[in-house]
Amino acid sequence: MNRRWLPVIGQAGNDHALTVSLTQLMVTPENIEATGPIYNDLPYVGYLSGSITLWSWSSDSLTGYGIGLGVVGPNSGAEATQKWIYKLTGSTNPNGWDNQLGTDVIGELHAFHARRLFRDDIGSGIYQEMARGLAGIHLESRLLSG
Repeated sequence: MNRRWLPVIGQAGNDHALTVSLTQLMVTPENIEATGPIYNDLPYVGYLSGSITLWSWSSDSLTGYGIGLGVVGPNSGAEATQKWIYKLTGSTNPNGWDNQLGTDVIGELHAFHARRLFRDDIGSGIYQEMARGLAGIHLESRLLSG
C-alpha cells in the first residue's frame, strides 16, 4: 500500500510546483489626515507575511498545501511602504500610523482542493476555466500579542 503524507502530492500523471509568496497589506481609515485615534472607522493596520505552498494538478483537479508566517503592526513595514507610495504618486500623506494596531505574529496552515468544471483555450496560451473549490484547512494562530 502506497500512503502519502499529503493526499494527491506525488500522484503519477500530475504536475507539481512550489510557490513562494510575500504579501503586504495596508488598511487605513477614510480620513487619513487625522493624527489622533479614529474610533468610528477602520484602524490603521499593517500586515506582512510569507508563505510556501506545494501544488499538484491534473486536467481534472488542483490541490495545494502550505504554511505561512506573518506579522501585524509596526514591524510589518506598512507605514513606510504606504508613505513611499503616497509620496511617489503625490497623494495626501497618511498621518495616523502612530495609532495602528499593536504587534501580533500569525502562523498559518492552509489546504486547498478544487475540481475543474471546464477549461477553454482562448488562444495564445491563455485559458479560461471554472472550478469549484474548498479550503479544507485555514488555521491562523496568534503567536505573540503586544
